[in-house]
Amino acid sequence: MKTIINTLIEISKSILAAPIQIPEKLKRINKYIHFGLQVLKQIMEMQEKENESKQKKKSRYVFR
Repeated sequence: MKTIINTLIEISKSILAAPIQIPEKLKRINKYIHFGLQVLKQIMEMQEKENESKQKKKSRYVFR
């Protein structure tokens, strides 16, 4: 899932930076899609960090 989102972000970046003429409506739509993908990426990264911290907390207090 992470690689798919990163690939789509790169595609939307290349569309925004393309030297060809794209209709203004498509540019605006692409900007919103790019923004949404960036938000999804940030949410996924936050969830991964949260899961890592939970795993660290669980393993930290093990007594033998």
